[in-house]
Amino acid sequence: MIDPISALAIAGNVVQFTEFAGKLLSKTRKIYNSHDGALVENLELEAAARNLMDLSAQISNSCRTEIANVQLTSEDLNLRSVCDNCVNVAEELLRLLGKLKARGQQGKWDSFRKAVKTVGSERELDGLARRLQGYRRQLDTLLLSSLRANIAAFTRASNEERITTKRDSPGKGWKAKVINTVVSHSWQASNENDLAQFSSMMSRFSQQERTEYLKRSLLQDLRFLEMPERHERIVAAHRKTFRWIFETAAGSTVKWTNFVDWLQNDDQLYWITGKAGSGKSTLMKYIYGHPRTMRLLSTRDKSLPIVTAGFFFWNSGTGIQMSQQGLLQTLLYESLNRCDDLIQAVFPQRWSSYEMFGQDYRPWSEKELLQGFKRLVQQDGTAARFCFFVDGLDEFDGDPTVLINLFKEVVSTSNVKVCLSSRPWLVFEDAFQHNSNMMLQDLTYPDIWSFISSELGSNKQFLVLKKRKASYAEKLIADIAKKADGVFLWVKLVTTSLLAGLTNSDRISDLQRRLDLIPPDLEDLYGKILSSFDPFYLEHASQLLQLVRASYRPISLLALSFADEEDHMYAIEAEVRQLTDEEKWIRCEETRRRLNSRCKGLLEVPMSEKLGNLKVEYLHRTVKDLEKDEIWRQLLGATSDSFNPHVSLCRANLLLLKAEDPLKISDDAFWGYIVDCLNYVAR
Repeated sequence: MIDPISALAIAGNVVQFTEFAGKLLSKTRKIYNSHDGALVENLELEAAARNLMDLSAQISNSCRTEIANVQLTSEDLNLRSVCDNCVNVAEELLRLLGKLKARGQQGKWDSFRKAVKTVGSERELDGLARRLQGYRRQLDTLLLSSLRANIAAFTRASNEERITTKRDSPGKGWKAKVINTVVSHSWQASNENDLAQFSSMMSRFSQQERTEYLKRSLLQDLRFLEMPERHERIVAAHRKTFRWIFETAAGSTVKWTNFVDWLQNDDQLYWITGKAGSGKSTLMKYIYGHPRTMRLLSTRDKSLPIVTAGFFFWNSGTGIQMSQQGLLQTLLYESLNRCDDLIQAVFPQRWSSYEMFGQDYRPWSEKELLQGFKRLVQQDGTAARFCFFVDGLDEFDGDPTVLINLFKEVVSTSNVKVCLSSRPWLVFEDAFQHNSNMMLQDLTYPDIWSFISSELGSNKQFLVLKKRKASYAEKLIADIAKKADGVFLWVKLVTTSLLAGLTNSDRISDLQRRLDLIPPDLEDLYGKILSSFDPFYLEHASQLLQLVRASYRPISLLALSFADEEDHMYAIEAEVRQLTDEEKWIRCEETRRRLNSRCKGLLEVPMSEKLGNLKVEYLHRTVKDLEKDEIWRQLLGATSDSFNPHVSLCRANLLLLKAEDPLKISDDAFWGYIVDCLNYVAR
């Protein structure tokens, strides 16, 4: 005999299938989109077919797993028969969809039934609908009879289910609720009213489970691959830095809006601005991830939950990472993931497609996302309050006024706060200077002093120097901090230079001269670094920089190792063979060392234990900005005319394809390599 929980699990899948297929075959069920009213097109038919296959597979799989090694009773055999009959209906519907697809029909219909009627008769469709209704009634009768016949065993199973589902996600305990309800109401399968109530309850729980599944599915479609990448790659705040952001501003000689006050008051927009390299992104990451941020936001109104979401623009990343579409998808995904009850209200048309077809294959458009975002923030404030953190407005690949207007509209609703960061461009200054704000480089002298002390203090030679010349050691730290003028990135480069000098046992005068020779301006410092490239490696450094610049997306270290191959025929002659992880690590380590020695830290590879996460990136966005400078053009001119970075990247993609396992590579990955090869050749 099948145990009650297993029987309900099978029944739940059958109910979901019969209700989904029933909606498809309904004569009255119509669904519309926001464009021209006729929604059922080939994409929707494809989604319906995929969902039918998935639901049919769920029935088959649940029957196979739940009744394995079980001696079946006559009721169990009847239940399996219902499952088999539903699978047959699914196959017939899929056959009709296949005929429709084979016709190449490009029409539009206002219901799924009208679409299928072009390849099937009215009588055939009515017959399928009646069969579904019959299977559903048969399922309800079988299940209720079985539950009543084994009431004691089912009560024990219900209690066990309660125990096992306490630690599970919401919705897993519905089977226990069904059993308890049947027991408490003494429902009988022979009573039409009891059977109708039981059927209604099964439909309700099945719909709840289906709704949760559709929510997860829509959220997964909203997410894009690179969504967390920029946030993860921003360097974490150095210990003991930025703690002042959660302290009072009383006694400060610098004019800035206290951030703690802003988190708790009714002001809705905060603008963090500062020089390039002053640490804006690091501060934004620190604020966004700090538990005190959420606690302070919650003090203003404890009646509603706080939902936070963040986006970090990145103009060295892929197109979506520097676009408004990427911004909207990320904020919507993170918000709805924390408050999924709002999904239907935010995307009503798309949700209607999910309910009808189980999926929506239409790509997200910026218009749909913008409408959804406005619905999210304009909801009546009874569901949640929102706080958005958006970093790097100056890295947006578009007109800055688009973002300015968006966020000014967003904060016109009372349940939204927004924290933004950007360079002090005039367009942002004009828009945000009268809001709560701070100029970051005016506030970070203590942080920079702490960072320098920590970095130099970890060096044995500096500790010896500090012991012998304590006053000079303190003066050196103070001089660096003062010369930095609030630019953390400049400090990082300078301390690296001084540490190299300490490793060489530089004298006090040598260290001071090193510091004096370093330009105080970040761009001038880059120029000094570029001009100091080893002449022997100058051409190779130029090639590496050009390869990184020419790549469509942040290039993996493995891809760069292939693009750096000197033998132009290597990509053609290399065998198709999956590389072992050891072989990949060897190639990556060799290339990492070459980058370090040739490019003087302007290109770097954040450490990771996963090969796929080893990406080559600029030290900072300001390095990419140097592409317009004369010294950069001189550097790129160090390569011969025969070198073409796009051809090298084409060869790299061919080698990446050859290094994959031919039996496991997905169609998307295969064609991705081919398309990239063609695009690089075309350039």
